[in-house]
Amino acid sequence: MKKKTVFKRIIGIVLLLVVLFAFVFVMEEYVTKREGNEPLRLRAFYLEPRNSLDVVAMGSSEIQFGYAAPEVYRTTGIVSYPFAFSVNPAPLWKYELAEIQRTQSPKVLMVDINGCIYKDDENIHSKAALYRLLEGIPLSINKLRLIRDMEKDHPLECVFPIIKYHGNWTRFSMDDAKDWRMIKEEGYAPIRGTRARLYRKKLPDGGIHEADSKTAALHPDGEKALREFLEECRKSDIENILFINYPHVLAGDDGYERQKRCNTAAGIIREAGFDYLDLLSQVDLDPELDFFDTDHVSATGQRKVSQYLGKYLQEKYDLEPTAISGKDREGWETSAGYIDRVYRYYDEYTAARKNNPYEKVSTLLRDDRHTLELLDEVKPGPEGAAGSEGPEK
Repeated sequence: MKKKTVFKRIIGIVLLLVVLFAFVFVMEEYVTKREGNEPLRLRAFYLEPRNSLDVVAMGSSEIQFGYAAPEVYRTTGIVSYPFAFSVNPAPLWKYELAEIQRTQSPKVLMVDINGCIYKDDENIHSKAALYRLLEGIPLSINKLRLIRDMEKDHPLECVFPIIKYHGNWTRFSMDDAKDWRMIKEEGYAPIRGTRARLYRKKLPDGGIHEADSKTAALHPDGEKALREFLEECRKSDIENILFINYPHVLAGDDGYERQKRCNTAAGIIREAGFDYLDLLSQVDLDPELDFFDTDHVSATGQRKVSQYLGKYLQEKYDLEPTAISGKDREGWETSAGYIDRVYRYYDEYTAARKNNPYEKVSTLLRDDRHTLELLDEVKPGPEGAAGSEGPEK
């Protein structure tokens, strides 16, 4: 009898733990206030069908604001997704590479080098960036390895973010997770992780420098992480890995010094045998119109860079788009229709605000209901989505 009683208690405890864990993971969708919208875009990466992406663009905010997967699809048929978030320092890259390969086998991986050329400890070892990544990726062996290596102070909070955000428990609301529920209902992120701003900042004083071939030392930890990542790239199953330097306005001494560090990183990358593309010298951008600040392109700059990259990838790697049909194709056509509307909206907005172009307003492009409803009001352009008239919703 005692054995039966002990056995029943063990079964009861196990069932209780299963219910508790299930409850925690479900509740996190509603009571957890995550680090803004960025983890949402990472989480949406996992909604893309397994091994369906031709290209993955990995990097920081330069990729978020400078790479529009729907525009690349609209002009080339290539399907892609930006695995990107603000700052994204090089010490995190090897974990991101492993994470990407868990669900995708891209023909090309593009890596924005920004995360290896930071000059200060705050960015190279950014805790905020670490938390964005941890909150955007699902629980896995790779995530546990990342927590073990990078977050020794509060590991349990990283496994269960509901503990970290316990202050929100009293403000329970079904609306807290509405954007994620919307995306899950669609089965994909309608804007595919792209961002765009409606305003631009004044260029700082100090003049704009021309790029040259001079170099400057990298942060020791940034260089070490870059070299370790290159070794991981050699071991990966991805055939084509392209490192890119996104366009920046080289304003003042800081902008010029940044470009010198980029040249140093380029030398290390090429010496390791990987491809490197400096978009600063390849895409003709207007500092006043095609950037919203010195580090990030505006919607017009995003369009130019995305179109250039789409053609470049096709020609450089003989990239043939993966054939998609049915619901997947409809989703990409919808995304392409939205990006067409984005650029038309931006042009109209810029023209209307030409007397006050520096007024700061919120981000235009996000995967939320407000943005998509706003874009539904903008008529598609003559080309529309992927060469057609574009989807109407």
